[in-house]
Amino acid sequence: RLGVQFKEETLVVSEVTAESAGAKAGLKPGDTLVEVDGRKVDSRFALRAILRDGEPKKTLLIERAGAKVSLTITWEK
Repeated sequence: RLGVQFKEETLVVSEVTAESAGAKAGLKPGDTLVEVDGRKVDSRFALRAILRDGEPKKTLLIERAGAKVSLTITWEK
């Protein structure tokens, strides 16, 4: 689990659980998820499919305050 809640059906982070994979990677409320391992993410369904695929270590591209930020996340499947 990433330990991240999204606002409604968007990919905007609304909450990050303390000590979760998302928190350890540096995700913050208000971040918008754009890509995972270079693959565009346009829905939560797409995000789940990408996260189930392959290794538990992924590179996230997020948008934070208008800037693109790259984070590395590792989670338990």
